[in-house]
Amino acid sequence: MFTPRNRLVSARLSGKVSGKRGPNMGISYLYKWVHKPSLSWYVGSRTAKNCHPDDGYICSSKTVKPLIEANRQDWQRTIIATGDVDYIRLLETETLTVLDAKSDPRSFNKHNQNGKFVCEGHSLETRQKIKKSHAFAGKTRPDHSLMMTGRKRKPEDVQKWATKLRGVKKKPEHIENLKLAKSQGMYVTPAGTFFSSRDAAAANGCTKGSVLNKCFGYFSKTRQKFYPQVDGWAFVAGKTK
Repeated sequence: MFTPRNRLVSARLSGKVSGKRGPNMGISYLYKWVHKPSLSWYVGSRTAKNCHPDDGYICSSKTVKPLIEANRQDWQRTIIATGDVDYIRLLETETLTVLDAKSDPRSFNKHNQNGKFVCEGHSLETRQKIKKSHAFAGKTRPDHSLMMTGRKRKPEDVQKWATKLRGVKKKPEHIENLKLAKSQGMYVTPAGTFFSSRDAAAANGCTKGSVLNKCFGYFSKTRQKFYPQVDGWAFVAGKTK
């Protein structure tokens, strides 16, 4: 989940933020490749001299590049942001960290940060630009927020609420409405249609991972072969309410 601290990264991922031309006279850029059948993805940057978003560059990954070249129609590229070299390298590290790329099973990126992406000492101009671009630049916390700093609930208040809620169960229709409100789509399986992969797994006697693989398809462990979704299984995206 994106926190307020990371809303700027969210805006950049949507392609709403761009920067200026760097000192190498090129246009460095941050990009994202998505494998449309499986929704697997890869984030990278291009900072070479005289580079630009339309220079025909694919990526540096020895795993992803052959896959794209073999089936270009199955892949979609998005330019996340453009800017100078320092800005793009910093944004790449920040983006991979926010997305927790190394822990996402659909990510081709195997790390969140790498030494070569860390800029040792930005120029004053770059530091000021990053500072001013922050989502909360120039803003101060409201008084009611400052008043809550360091405050903790009294033990008796905690116990009071615990006692009040202990043993209270949500009604079945309430639970279903919560699932509906949180759902970004539906899992269609042989055992029925479900709002969560957990429920779909329980009904079909398999794991959540198996549900995702059957609905979206998946790559082999070597990432050299893609197995498509299984007949009778699908994911219908979009709000269901």
